[in-house]
Amino acid sequence: MSKRISLALSFALTLGLGQLAHADDTEILVGAILDPGSPNVLFMIDTSGSMTSEVIIGDDYDPTVTYTGNCDINRLYWSIDSSNQVSIPNCNQGFWINTEAMRCQAALDVIATNGRYRDRFAQFDAAVEPNAWSLVVLSNAGAGTQGRDRLTECASDFGVHGDVGGDALFPANGEAGPWTTDEMLAVDWRNTGNTYSFYSGNFLNWIQERGKENTISTRIAVVQKVLRNVITPLTGINTSLMRFSVNSQGGMVLHEMAPNEDNVESFVQSVDSMTAQGTTPLAETLYEARQYYSGGNVEYGLDSTDENGPQPSVPESRNGNNYLSPVDLQCQRNYVVILTDGLPADDTEGDSLIEGLPGFSQNQGTCTESCLDELAQYLFEVDQVPGLPGVQNISTFTIGFLTEQALLEATATGRVPRRDDNGELVLDQNGDPITDPGYFVANDDTSLAFAFDNILSSIQTEAESFSSPSLSVDTQNRLTNREDIYLAMFQPPGQTEPHWEGNLKKYRIGRAAGAETGSTPTIVDANGQAAVDESGVFVDGARSFWSLSADGGEVAEGGFRTTLTTSRKVVTDIAGSNLLADGNRVIEGNDELTADLLQVAEDRRDAVIRWARGIDANNEARQIVGDPLHSEPTLVAYSNDQYALYFGTNDGVLHALDPEPANAGASNLEHFAYIPSEMLPRLDKLARNEPQAFGTPRNYGLDGDLTVWIDETNNNGIVESGEKAYLFVGMRRGGRNYYALDITQFNSPKLLWKIRGGQGQFAELGQTWSAPTVARVPVGNDTKTVLLFAGGNDPNQDAKNRPATSDDMGRAVYMVDAETGQRIWWASIRDEADLTLPQMTHSIPSDLRVLDTDQDGTDDRIYVGDTAAKVWRFDIDDDGNITGNVFADLGGDGESGNRKIYYPPSVTRIIDDESGSFLTISVGTGHRAHPLENDVDDGFAMLRDPHPFAPPRDPQTDLVDYPDPIEPVDLLDVTNLADPTTDQLQGRAGWYIRFDAKEKNLSAPLAVLNRIYFTTYTPTAVAASCAPTAVTGNGRLYAVDILTGRPVTYFDQPAPDDRYTELSQTGIPPSPSLVFTEPPCDACDPSDQEVSEITMLIGTEIVDPLIDNRPRPTYWVQEDIDR
Repeated sequence: MSKRISLALSFALTLGLGQLAHADDTEILVGAILDPGSPNVLFMIDTSGSMTSEVIIGDDYDPTVTYTGNCDINRLYWSIDSSNQVSIPNCNQGFWINTEAMRCQAALDVIATNGRYRDRFAQFDAAVEPNAWSLVVLSNAGAGTQGRDRLTECASDFGVHGDVGGDALFPANGEAGPWTTDEMLAVDWRNTGNTYSFYSGNFLNWIQERGKENTISTRIAVVQKVLRNVITPLTGINTSLMRFSVNSQGGMVLHEMAPNEDNVESFVQSVDSMTAQGTTPLAETLYEARQYYSGGNVEYGLDSTDENGPQPSVPESRNGNNYLSPVDLQCQRNYVVILTDGLPADDTEGDSLIEGLPGFSQNQGTCTESCLDELAQYLFEVDQVPGLPGVQNISTFTIGFLTEQALLEATATGRVPRRDDNGELVLDQNGDPITDPGYFVANDDTSLAFAFDNILSSIQTEAESFSSPSLSVDTQNRLTNREDIYLAMFQPPGQTEPHWEGNLKKYRIGRAAGAETGSTPTIVDANGQAAVDESGVFVDGARSFWSLSADGGEVAEGGFRTTLTTSRKVVTDIAGSNLLADGNRVIEGNDELTADLLQVAEDRRDAVIRWARGIDANNEARQIVGDPLHSEPTLVAYSNDQYALYFGTNDGVLHALDPEPANAGASNLEHFAYIPSEMLPRLDKLARNEPQAFGTPRNYGLDGDLTVWIDETNNNGIVESGEKAYLFVGMRRGGRNYYALDITQFNSPKLLWKIRGGQGQFAELGQTWSAPTVARVPVGNDTKTVLLFAGGNDPNQDAKNRPATSDDMGRAVYMVDAETGQRIWWASIRDEADLTLPQMTHSIPSDLRVLDTDQDGTDDRIYVGDTAAKVWRFDIDDDGNITGNVFADLGGDGESGNRKIYYPPSVTRIIDDESGSFLTISVGTGHRAHPLENDVDDGFAMLRDPHPFAPPRDPQTDLVDYPDPIEPVDLLDVTNLADPTTDQLQGRAGWYIRFDAKEKNLSAPLAVLNRIYFTTYTPTAVAASCAPTAVTGNGRLYAVDILTGRPVTYFDQPAPDDRYTELSQTGIPPSPSLVFTEPPCDACDPSDQEVSEITMLIGTEIVDPLIDNRPRPTYWVQEDIDR
């Protein structure tokens, strides 16, 4: 096998925002967002004489009547309304709770009279640790208390009503939950639960019955009834009402814009007060609506009349002759909903006013026939509230009641997503929802209610979601033994959908065709040309190795995803360890894979399975892959020059593929795709891929790094006959589990074991961020191969500027049997741990740095940092006894000292003539969950450990006796010392560099040749805006002397002024990797003095590491022979 170089990178490109909760490093996509407030919705209702025409309708819902049907009147049924379409639950399926479980008093009150209620809901899950408010689940789903009996709460009850009785009015997670009196401990409803509609069983039975009897009503009465029913349960929007004036001159405001939940009674009274008389001045009334929104003069609303005489616009809407604009915030969304049963009539008097509006002639020119559609376009395209910053436009929806008009369709500037006959979103070729104009035709009360419901649902969804900018988020790399480089790409969606696009592409490190001998290597494509420019940005025309045409850095083009076919092996683990067994196949014909396991309705099962196995509606391959946001591709070599490349995605899938196809364009590189059974309930949400409320936590799956252990005999790194290979993966933000697979045969994987965090032996295990480290340690009378990993992340740490108080999970270090997953040993703050450490108060998301300090073949040392910036040291003696304590405490007081460590330190042994042998532990601080945080003074430290081979002992008792932890005061601050002297360093426990304001270390350092390399990220200032604004930020590469912190020198050149180089790429830079390329000689022979070059790769940017790799003579003598 040729000795080449391989890199695997995780790479983010071109991108739009997804459903971000801003509690992770993706917050750099969003920046600071201004409060959009509640959307304003103005209903403009036709009250012309034609609205007295009669129409046949069904009976009204009467809550005092018990209707017959198959729905249990003691249950509340629910549907997910995160989409733009209202769906009615099927009572024969599991979408229900017992009425006694509902704790939302607002819902109970409205359902008692109206039959249904829509809000943001969550259920309290007491089966997880810590307990938490989460999504509503099916009636028979969930460990512990099943969904039917879980306490169910809504956002509207916040601070108003909690559990039955008492003054605990705020829902809370963890020990403070389910409710607390302390608002500071309350959940954030923006990223808790989801939006649902709840229905009484009696209401659903009425829906089944309602077609049996019909009554005769007027059109205006139908509109009043439907609008009354639609408006009553709405929360989170502001509503206003307009009607036509009987004098045929425009219209007036019947109800001012006000929060619907607080003013619904008065709004309904205004709706009920309308009578039908007069003509249809549509354009004039829309002009008056414009005047109201913009705070302009009252044109028609002073002299307007109803059937009883003068009826001006209500006083609450104006100040004398001028309207009071309801637009209070620059980011507020504003809408008009027009309902009419006819064409405009007596509607031309206002044409000159409309055409005279500021900017109208430049944008719309003049009116043709009716001004209605031109005015609606003007409201949508031109700023209507110049007194506020930015652009405040108005979107218009239209409903033709018993009339179908091209004019109304042209007037509709609001958009609604298109759906197929099954209610599924219709997507374009890029996977984005196709939208249609917000124009509806209603011919009866049912279709009218449908129109209003869908318009309002679309408005609420749009108001809660944003489109977003483009940004490279993260590029991470890993060096193995080949020259190939694998780029794991991801692209957030255009709005707030849960699925993020991903891909994997192959390039190489080398010199581009025609490059001069000795020139700097770069990333080259399948054509031998440079794939990136000097700053690491892809050039036009670059073609990755698996692609037939140029695809460059385009996530959705070329690469692994375009090789997928309809015959994939998509598997799960519901039927034993053999993942390819029939019972584990993700196919429609697998009866083991039930709707209950997927937590979907029976008639939805097949559609979800088809999506999961990659089949679209046309029975063609759905060539879509989830995003590998943090998961790094891992290459495994097998005998006979075969390879498998593994990576995870946030769709909850572990992919295995062949990175060496016979030719470009080969189909189906995938060996298999594994979906853990715990991920199955998430598939429906991903398949629907509908926009969610802004702030909803984004979807995570298998986002952790992979670890591979080859149990081999010859240590050549190749899985050969008689040897075993195992793969281990965590979930990072996706959950608290670890999964182990037997990948000895890449085309026949087996599930080895699972570790489930939050329960049993792993109750303390948090989100599994820490990649397992394979180690050999003494266990009993044997030496075993084990996995070592930290306790993981506590989501408490996601809070920005959170005080340095204790966490509830993740405060541990674990050792498990690599082949069984059984816990062998653990350390924690908990009393039941094998090693109880009272100071281990904070979670540890970092990987461990595991060492064999005495080179005897067994590992004996562990270093790791935690989220309080404490660095821990653990020692394993020859009998397997383990001790440990805090080695350094780099945190400080107050907000500025709230430092955190997320990455393992670099450890180097130093042999010094004066000091003897010691270890250097180099580590940086920075809040990975909040790269934009600016109140913490972060930095980078080198710590000297004077006890390299064994823990220090008390000379009197010979017991292990660790010294007091190193603190910042014990270190030499070299920030402003370019050349620290020996005297200055004397007696110090190391050195420390203070970062600039906002600067953070968000990746692991690299030590080589007595130098330490590390990267930092500094966010740039971005003004708050209505839409997310990418915070690109600046990256730096530091290179310093490991002993002194001085800037590194190169050969005999003078030392540079700065310790760092500014990187060209924006975004969070990954850890540096060294690449050793073939020597640039024409004919390499034994007499050739050329040497392999050392290149440093930061993502896709290549940097000179200033390392002298020229051969040096090494003198030696063998002392144990006679001479």
